[in-house]
Amino acid sequence: MTASFPLHDALHQNLLSLAGTRGKPHLNRYSCCTRHRLLMSRITLFLSSFFVVCWAAVYETVSQLPGLTYDFVVVGGGTAGNVVANRLTENPEFSVLLLEAGGSNIGVLDSIVPALLVGLYDPTLGYIWNFTTVPQAGAANRTESYLRGRLLGGTSSINGMWYTRGSQDDFDRYANVTGDPGWSWTAMQKYFRKNEKWSPPADMHDTRGQFDPSVHSTTGINSVTLPGYHWPMFDRVIETTAEMPDEFKYIVDYNAGVPLGVGWVQNTIGTNGARSSSAVSYLAPPFIDRPNLHVLINAQVSRVLSANGSTHFNQVEFSQDLKELFVAHASKEIILSGGSIGTPHILLNSGIGNKTSLAVHGIEAIVDLPDVGQNFVDQPLVPNSWFVNTAETFESFTQNATQLTEDLREWNETGQGPLVSTIVGSHIAWLRLDANSSIFSQHKDPAAGSNTPHIELQIANGIGLTTPIPPGGGNFISFQTAVVSPASRGSITLNTSNPFDAPLIDTALLADDYDLFAMVVAIKKAVKFVSAKTWEGFVIRPIDNLAQALTSDEALETYIRENVGTALHPVGTAAMSPKNATWGVVGPDLLLKGATGIRVIDASVMVSQGTSTISFGADSQMLISFGYRSHLNRYSRCTRHRLMSGVTLLLSSFFVVCWAAVHETVNQLPPGLTYDFVIVGGGTAGNVVANRLTENPEFSVLVLEAGGSNIGVLDSIVPGLVGGIYDPTLGYIWNFTTVPQAAAANRAESYLRGRLLGGTSSINGMWYTRGSRDDFDRYANVTGDPGWSWTAMQKYFRKNEKWSPPADMHDTRGQFDPSVHSTTGINSVTLPGYHWPMFDRVIETTAEMPDEFKYVVDYNAGVPLGVGWAQNTIGTNGARSSSAVSYLAPPFIDRPNLHVLINAQVSRILSANGSTHFSQVEFSQNMKQLFRAHASKEIILSAGSIGTPHILLNSGVGNKTSLAVHGIETIVDLPDVGQNFVDQPLVSNSWFVNTSKTFESYTQNASQLTEDLRKWNETGQGPLVSTIVGSHIAWLRLDANSSIFSQHKDPAAGSDTPHIELQIASGIGLETLIPPGGGNFISFQAAVVSPASRGSITLNTSNPFDAPLIDPALLVDEYDLFAMGVAIKKAVKFVSAEAWKGFVIRPIDNLAQALTSDEAFETYIRETVVAALHPVGTSAMSPKNATWGVVGPDLLLKGATGIRVIDASVMVYVPSGHTQAPTYAIAERGSDLIKQQWL
Repeated sequence: MTASFPLHDALHQNLLSLAGTRGKPHLNRYSCCTRHRLLMSRITLFLSSFFVVCWAAVYETVSQLPGLTYDFVVVGGGTAGNVVANRLTENPEFSVLLLEAGGSNIGVLDSIVPALLVGLYDPTLGYIWNFTTVPQAGAANRTESYLRGRLLGGTSSINGMWYTRGSQDDFDRYANVTGDPGWSWTAMQKYFRKNEKWSPPADMHDTRGQFDPSVHSTTGINSVTLPGYHWPMFDRVIETTAEMPDEFKYIVDYNAGVPLGVGWVQNTIGTNGARSSSAVSYLAPPFIDRPNLHVLINAQVSRVLSANGSTHFNQVEFSQDLKELFVAHASKEIILSGGSIGTPHILLNSGIGNKTSLAVHGIEAIVDLPDVGQNFVDQPLVPNSWFVNTAETFESFTQNATQLTEDLREWNETGQGPLVSTIVGSHIAWLRLDANSSIFSQHKDPAAGSNTPHIELQIANGIGLTTPIPPGGGNFISFQTAVVSPASRGSITLNTSNPFDAPLIDTALLADDYDLFAMVVAIKKAVKFVSAKTWEGFVIRPIDNLAQALTSDEALETYIRENVGTALHPVGTAAMSPKNATWGVVGPDLLLKGATGIRVIDASVMVSQGTSTISFGADSQMLISFGYRSHLNRYSRCTRHRLMSGVTLLLSSFFVVCWAAVHETVNQLPPGLTYDFVIVGGGTAGNVVANRLTENPEFSVLVLEAGGSNIGVLDSIVPGLVGGIYDPTLGYIWNFTTVPQAAAANRAESYLRGRLLGGTSSINGMWYTRGSRDDFDRYANVTGDPGWSWTAMQKYFRKNEKWSPPADMHDTRGQFDPSVHSTTGINSVTLPGYHWPMFDRVIETTAEMPDEFKYVVDYNAGVPLGVGWAQNTIGTNGARSSSAVSYLAPPFIDRPNLHVLINAQVSRILSANGSTHFSQVEFSQNMKQLFRAHASKEIILSAGSIGTPHILLNSGVGNKTSLAVHGIETIVDLPDVGQNFVDQPLVSNSWFVNTSKTFESYTQNASQLTEDLRKWNETGQGPLVSTIVGSHIAWLRLDANSSIFSQHKDPAAGSDTPHIELQIASGIGLETLIPPGGGNFISFQAAVVSPASRGSITLNTSNPFDAPLIDPALLVDEYDLFAMGVAIKKAVKFVSAEAWKGFVIRPIDNLAQALTSDEAFETYIRETVVAALHPVGTSAMSPKNATWGVVGPDLLLKGATGIRVIDASVMVYVPSGHTQAPTYAIAERGSDLIKQQWL
């Protein structure tokens, strides 16, 4: 059975419905976007060679912020706001909070890949402010959609990527109007250069004669380049300038100050072929990880506030759900960078505007500024298209899914190909009306000067953006004609007094006759351009509506009024004016008139068009910085690891994940939700099963993962940052808490499990430890199935494992045994890829004390006793290899028979009419609305040792008496569900050391962390490839004559199985706070790996979305306390070796105190012990016909049909190591068991 994908069909229906809305122009405005969405929608590709964004200070919820008082609060993380945030935080004494109403730009492929940009304009995706204008009298009384970017980067993340500075006249007019020569063309050049980083085009072609290097900078921040893919049309454009030089002269560089002529487009695209928005550039490392910069997304500002009605504004009111309001405080300034719509809207709602107009909405005027929202200017634009005689236009991929797939692949692999083209145009013609044009007899020339264009032709190798493909299709070129120096003026005004309601937007399209006249000239210029000889045989004819328009002046005017839109270049709504002028909104210093504490920095301050918004951000930073010298301390981190938490870096040299079948909402899945197999949990085991089952194209599989994506979660990707992911506010963990542990000082402990794709394999310490031969032979004996024996399971360990060289490519001879490993599996395994000085001392100790701490070459060979090198699930690239990274990597995830739904928490499995055959899975994406997925063959529970028994119990599978307490009807009476819970107790023990080369070198030093992150980013090497939980493990046994064995049976699986473990790490223990005064440390995490205590997972309530009661029964059995004491004493003995003299200084205070007496020692253990987070046993295997246990050796649920459990919960005993590798192997065998039944 093969699952279907109706996405393209659904999008096609959207296209048809939009195409039929000709009478509703505000929908038709972007009908072409549906055309492109038909082929490009929902594709999410993450490629670090194309973009790198670090989220050290980007927060999703207010509660994650350290506070709400900053020196500066910047409203709007858009084109200008990100510049200001970047430049202000160059001063480490300035603290800055940036509030962005939208979400992240990360992973939005339509924003990243230039040619896919129109896909962003689908309002259902949430990346735009989907405003609508009031009816436009000059445009056939139509309302128009008015799009602005609503994500980090603002409109720089969704625009056409043009880089056009305007003319020298434009800026000199600003200087003249404001009385400030600092706004002149000459004065502003340094700011254009601060912004611009000129880059070679993606195809690295010879650019001589296509731009003037002398007017550009290569040392700025934001990438600018020339077209990086050559379309055949290009040559004809240039040939036209040679054929008609008087009318269409060639200009080498339109950004040199006199932009008259036809020139090559310059775009904000990098050499990598990806968009360079303000988020990509100004929030890139090392900027975003500055400790004095915090960015809060999904935070819509409603008002700026003053105290007691004064005109000093120092508070910003905002919301994340349009209900609950928060207030951020600015001790120095509020910076409004909300754009030409958002900024005046916020000002008006704050009581800053025309007093009379505000009173209509019941808003008290704090500052009477009549010009707020007035002087609104945008450029009218009409798309004009011609059929052409070539297949090499944008339609080659916009109308051909196969070609698009190929072009995406090329872009993915090389950063080159057709998709590096911005589809809004490759060349621009900047033109002036004839000086003797009749319009000038009745109208003053609105252009800034004689070197300033009146009109523009954007020349594109495809149909106009807002033009539907004609019936029958075809290939096209288009000329978007725009009036770039318009005369019409509109406004932004309030619609209601609710600050979250959209304002009234009046673009005043063609309200002034001059604009209509100029547009007619522009279109006729386009017609003249394609009449050149060079276009003969290439241009066939204009499309029908343009052809009809050219039959008469009346028809042309009608065509313009019915097709005109705006270029979406709004300015002027918070216009600059001279310092003491009574008109305008801000002075030349951009400070709000009539008030203090507010500055406006965005396009709204421009009195009219022609300029680049980003340069204003650069200049204004200088204005703000002058005179301020504050002393704000860095916000303290709750733990050492929070220094690096929340960082999100996207690097395809380290990982490439294609989301062909990963869905975020149920409605993206095929209707009916029926599959052969439904897998509950996209974690360590679940992804293995999904991968292996869909090797058979006849099996359809749905994976339901309660958490979100692992993509871009830097704390998961970079081994050295793993501690940061445990912050519960980030949402990547199930932040469970145990019941109070009687034997552990009655403490309740957090109990973390992974809540994202990859499950706990995405958050764990990356240990790869198989356990002992005895462990698996015991499984075989207990279940009566020799298929679980060590020998039988080797093929599954090998199917999983892909042994890889370490990141530093060091000589690994003698550090592992190649004969017991595989290089042909899926999941990367390797040795430590960075050498810390401590390493040599560990190995020297094994030589010095071989009887107690012998060296073992490879602890994964079946007899793990001794001290050996850590083996970790890390790739040669220095990045974590979780089950999501490996088993859901291409080409696996793009199988048509595999669908993964994230943010889908399963509540129950259901049977029909109370039978014991289960075939439905109930789940929710919001803890309210419930959905059901249907499994025609099996439900696979892979939710882990907490989640699996919890789901079973809520489903009526468990102890009948216990279920009745919660009013749950018993379907299958299985008393052992949730029982036999085993985890390994662990205590961290730390020592001060006499070296600066430990993990503290970066966890306590932001500058070093920045450098180490840069090294990891560029090379996949350096300190951050180390997993901070340890570099070596000592696997040890208690002495055979230990007193405990006189009263307690040995719980280990056999004589080759360790009782205890020491994880040796080059830094302080994970559960240990840095002592006052700091320092550098090594640690030994002591664990009892073959414990005797048994706990349980039980229901707390009958609500399946409430957490269960988790009782790991820490140290309940006295054997575990005894063994832990031995383990810690072994660690003390280890560091007493000669090799550590002069290196180890002393134990930290609590350990030092513990070693003073037996009583203090026991207290220390009970007060610091935690679980190693290796839970097993809660759905334990037992022989096929046994009355105890939960599943049989075939992993099928006892007493029922239709359910199989494949995860760590089936292990009867915890393996004498870490559970990740055994879980992978169990999942590999479990997949084979399923195939054997159904093939």
